[in-house]
Amino acid sequence: MQEIILVKRILLFFLATMLNSYSCEYPHFVSKDIASVLFFDLDARTTHDYMTNNVIGLKVGTVLPWWNRVYSTNNITTHDINLVKKFFTGLSFKWWVDEDQVNLPKLLLQHGFVHENSLHLMKLNLEQVNNIPISKHNIIRVSSAEQLNSWIKIIAQIDGCSYADVKKLIDYLSIRSKTGSLRLYLALRDGVPVGTSAALLHDDIVTIHMVGVLPEFRKRGHGAALTMVPLAECAEQDVKYAYLCASATPFAEPLYKKLGFYNYRTFHLYIYKNPEVNRCLTN
Repeated sequence: MQEIILVKRILLFFLATMLNSYSCEYPHFVSKDIASVLFFDLDARTTHDYMTNNVIGLKVGTVLPWWNRVYSTNNITTHDINLVKKFFTGLSFKWWVDEDQVNLPKLLLQHGFVHENSLHLMKLNLEQVNNIPISKHNIIRVSSAEQLNSWIKIIAQIDGCSYADVKKLIDYLSIRSKTGSLRLYLALRDGVPVGTSAALLHDDIVTIHMVGVLPEFRKRGHGAALTMVPLAECAEQDVKYAYLCASATPFAEPLYKKLGFYNYRTFHLYIYKNPEVNRCLTN
């Protein structure tokens, strides 16, 4: 009997090891929060679009450089950069530089990259959500093909990009993320979709993306509602922290601070503009 129990324990151990081997792993230089925000932890098959000992990359395949992204250690070489450029042949992409990576910007500039902008990674402890009033705007979770179509159209209109490129992004995220972890939201005004947001769950972390409202419906509370409704849902599911990236504009960052977010770290984005393609440079 003891031998049978021992064999069962051994089998359970190996089964657990095999299951763990299929959870997404990322390089030692990528922290959990960065992996979540930049989507490097999506693939449950332990494969990444591009990964070496000091560079990791994500290639959605659209002409939108915002979604083709790279993160690395501070100490990379010209050879590393050339390999990444080759990987992204035909596409523009952005290299995300952490605030403490002092050597990397100079090297990127020497190799044809341009500093485009800087973003604040903002963080919120979801235990605070219950203390933040949530707008009563009509926010729905996308659950039909018609709603998804409206969601894609709004993002394409706001960013000035094609419907096909936005759809390619959503298809990519849907395939790579765990079932149910990608959630899309629409803001409705008089039954008409006017804004979007997306939430992506990563275990005890949720990241908020693509919060956008059509210009004629802004400054009416839709953006705050599109942010807080997904967070309130996640808080009920024991998700602990929320992250989002905000540009340092008079509107975005103050809004998120009002909702309880605080600046956690800063990224500087360097874009490589591939001369072979037409580019959409908005995000």
